Amino acid sequence: MGRMGYGYGSEWQLLRFMGRHRSVFTDAVKTTVDPDGTRQVTSVDWLDHPFNTNADFGDGEIKSVDFLADYGGEEWKQYWPDSRPGEVNRAGVPSWDAVGRIAIQGQGSEWLLVEAKAHEGEFTAGAECGARGESLKKIEAALDSCREAMGIDPNKTPLQSVAKAWLGRYYQVANRLAVLHFLLNKVNQPARLLFVYFLGDSQQNQNCPKEAQEWRTIIKSAYQNKLHIPLDHLFAKRVHYLFVDVASGKYSSGL
Repeated sequence: MGRMGYGYGSEWQLLRFMGRHRSVFTDAVKTTVDPDGTRQVTSVDWLDHPFNTNADFGDGEIKSVDFLADYGGEEWKQYWPDSRPGEVNRAGVPSWDAVGRIAIQGQGSEWLLVEAKAHEGEFTAGAECGARGESLKKIEAALDSCREAMGIDPNKTPLQSVAKAWLGRYYQVANRLAVLHFLLNKVNQPARLLFVYFLGDSQQNQNCPKEAQEWRTIIKSAYQNKLHIPLDHLFAKRVHYLFVDVASGKYSSGL
């Protein structure tokens, strides 16, 4: 977890909306992740984050699939180089800005994994994959499995040809998708991935989009030109995009 800015940045804005504007944010989330637009999402129940006395403000993040009762079990250890699942505040594994359970009328509940951004640099200049050796091979295999599940032909677009994106500057997007793939297709856990993009943030020396369309252009360009992800990939209906204005709370959804 990076250092949270006072009054700006995705972590600040997410805490603000989840804490001070709960009804607005919850309504936005329910509307965005609704499977067919008929208001079937009846509730969102957010998980608490772990404590971390070494972190700013004393809080850590929910890691990997630690929200599962068995922390992903042997399937997760085989899928991802995470030798200490369930150990709070460990480094080097995917982490979440928020995790919740959504209740869908007539369909039970599903996991909701949240990643938030407030300026372009958070999206285009994330931490690259630092794994090496066998750990890197395992991550590459997981990403290959994810890409195949998304409907990406490995013969037409092999991972090596897009490694600078998938393992480099867009690695955070890649590993979030890989975790969703693990839940959906490896351990049969219904789940959804929600990307939250804030509008009108005030971080200095950063491009903070004021309009949802600017964010959509940035995202689509990365998907189409760098990651080579089709916008209609095979689990696109479980990947959601929410754009929230930090000044008014007005929101829109979808790419």
